[in-house]
Amino acid sequence: MLQLNPQIPVLALDKQGNWREGQAIGWIDRSEEHHLEWIVAYDDCGEVWITSNPNIRLFNNFTIGRKNVTKKD
Repeated sequence: MLQLNPQIPVLALDKQGNWREGQAIGWIDRSEEHHLEWIVAYDDCGEVWITSNPNIRLFNNFTIGRKNVTKKD
């Protein structure tokens, strides 16, 4: 497990299939055979959930050239 400092703002797909804004506060790396698991605290309710790597999107960051991140990927 790795605690992220600072936290990373993300979009995370919740259990109901909705994209929600939150803060990634940590990672869990189980092995090379598995996706990273992200520990995410949702901004709207404060709940903390774990989600797998395919269900995470980073926000746009024009400084480093990351743009056009959408919730539909």
